[in-house]
Order: sequence, then structure tokens, then C-alpha cells
Amino acid sequence: MTFGTSHAALLAEYQSLMDEEAVLWEVISTQFAGVAGGASGELPVDADLERWAEVRRRRAKLDAVFESLVRSSVPAA
Repeated sequence: MTFGTSHAALLAEYQSLMDEEAVLWEVISTQFAGVAGGASGELPVDADLERWAEVRRRRAKLDAVFESLVRSSVPAA
């Protein structure tokens, strides 16, 4: 399969979303760990959780796009 410029842009966006998701998850999990460990702290901020969920939704849409691209490029058996 040959990827063109638009495919490269999709891959770059996907990588960016994966990176953002990892950073957000680190923030959220650190907040949970602090509270679970007895440290005075707060549960993860709703804005962090909402942003993480939005990133996951956007990444799921790109997953579907990539799956469609792969299926359309594989010859029928």
C-alpha cells in the first residue's frame, strides 16, 4: 500500500493524538495514585477526564478511517 500526502497527515494526526492521550493519562493516573496513596489531593479534574475522552473518541474515528483504507487496498480473495 502506498500512502500519499493525505495519508501522511492522517498518520501525523494519529501520532499526535496518541502522544496527547499518553500525557493526559499520566496526569490522570498520577492524580488517582496520589489520592489512593493517602496524599492530600483531589480526584482527577473533570476537564482532564473530558479532554482524555475526547482524544480517545477522535483516535477511534481515525482507527476506523485507517481500517477502511486497509480494507479498500487489499484485493478481494
